[in-house]
Amino acid sequence: MSTATEPQIDADQLQVSRIRALRGPNYWRLAPVIACDVQLGGLEQISSADIPGFYERLTEAIPTLAEHHCTRQEPGGFLERLREGTHLPHILEHVALELQSLTGSDVSFGRVVPSGDPDTWWVIVAYEEEEVRSMKQFDSAHLRPPWSKRRNVAEYQCGD
Repeated sequence: MSTATEPQIDADQLQVSRIRALRGPNYWRLAPVIACDVQLGGLEQISSADIPGFYERLTEAIPTLAEHHCTRQEPGGFLERLREGTHLPHILEHVALELQSLTGSDVSFGRVVPSGDPDTWWVIVAYEEEEVRSMKQFDSAHLRPPWSKRRNVAEYQCGD
């Protein structure tokens, strides 16, 4: 009988080291995008399937993620990927798009690509509204990630 050990998950390992607004036509798209450098550190090998309760907490906090097609080309495709196990930057991409959608923005473009630096990924997402684009606030805020023990959006706070 083998004993599986839970992965060590230190949420502080995930760092957004740079956020840039590309306001016009750019390498990724002819319309504006936000480009974030996301450093994973020790979380590089962690997927959503490795984090107990992650799927349940994230879908409880943002149930409208069920509408995301992702690469499955049908509603619920992203949730399938989430349940199977997907990389943390991919999850950040979908959460960033969905939070904007919930504010009324019609955005759906997102990409995640390796930056070329170890454990660092570029998360690229479309934006419509300059105020929504102004995600600099997240640069210094430490948002509690969905793998925390908090149960709903009302319990999420900045600066913890």
